[in-house]
Amino acid sequence: MGKQFLFLALLNILSLSYVFAGVRTEGYFCLFKECRKQITTTGPKSSTSIKNRKEAGTFNNKGVQQTGSFTYSYSSTNSRKFSAGLDIGANILGAEIKASLGGELQWIKTETFAGTQRIPPNKVGHAYLSDRVTTSVFTHKIQHQEKISGKWKNVGPVKTSKSTVTTTIPELKIEIKDN
Repeated sequence: MGKQFLFLALLNILSLSYVFAGVRTEGYFCLFKECRKQITTTGPKSSTSIKNRKEAGTFNNKGVQQTGSFTYSYSSTNSRKFSAGLDIGANILGAEIKASLGGELQWIKTETFAGTQRIPPNKVGHAYLSDRVTTSVFTHKIQHQEKISGKWKNVGPVKTSKSTVTTTIPELKIEIKDN
């Protein structure tokens, strides 16, 4: 029973460390004082949707008694872009993205895909291109601090800011239909 409790406690701690993604500090210029922002980031909360679905080609195997071979190829652009919240630097957001989403803060790359799909007799293969768009929202709590008597002290109220990261990855899907 004791080992199960420790295991569950460890899982709980690990899940909390994922939810509370990070606390980072960033210095900024103050006249006559040392100043910084302490930024606590939570998230991301992500949602995925399919957009821009369009038919890219067909293979008609109607009236044929043997399986056909539909060969396809396409080139697509994958991208990630971001909108940093107020008072959030790209270095802070970039560190959070690497820790939770993986990869870089922003990128654009073109890839070429090719493949073959077998189409049964008397069926039609339809190739559809679409974009899988994942939007991730990070919430930042920003506390300004000043160094007073060698210790960091909070100055003013905590501010909240949100950053958005949008990742677009094109997909090719072959659907086999009667028409």
